[in-house]
Amino acid sequence: MSVYCLGKLIGGSERSIRTFLQNVADQSGVAISFEIDPEDEAALAESPTLRSEGLTFAVYSKAGDSDVISAWNEAREVGVQAFGTEPDCETDVTDLALPEPVKKQLTRTKLGKFICGLLDDATFSGGIAFFDGSIRQISDISRETCRERLLAGLLLLWDCGPDTLYVWHA
Repeated sequence: MSVYCLGKLIGGSERSIRTFLQNVADQSGVAISFEIDPEDEAALAESPTLRSEGLTFAVYSKAGDSDVISAWNEAREVGVQAFGTEPDCETDVTDLALPEPVKKQLTRTKLGKFICGLLDDATFSGGIAFFDGSIRQISDISRETCRERLLAGLLLLWDCGPDTLYVWHA
């Protein structure tokens, strides 16, 4: 198994969203694709918010990869070192409050940069999920809470994450 990343942005033209996402990916050092399997698109559409017209995407560690595992492992290593302890698989990201220095270190990693670049722009509504197998839950929360939970999730082993589709509104 691996860890995958899917998302969707809504609230702009396809061209503006594609340009925005490509720029965020380029600045973060990850690869992005807009060719999404119909089953994956259907999983994103489980959220009523994401049923609107928009652009779906997948994120990869680098061009040619099929997942984000190497970028996840990079972020986890940086995050755990900065946090000073290694959260176990029983850790709930909703209970994991990251000190500012840990967040700062995570935002310097490829996935941290991508997450923040995606969520720092208030133009679009959207959703993003990191999962290994399938998305198991949907959490419709604020943009800031999405950022907090996604960054906290990077401290977990890739196969211990909540497999949550985080959805936010512009």
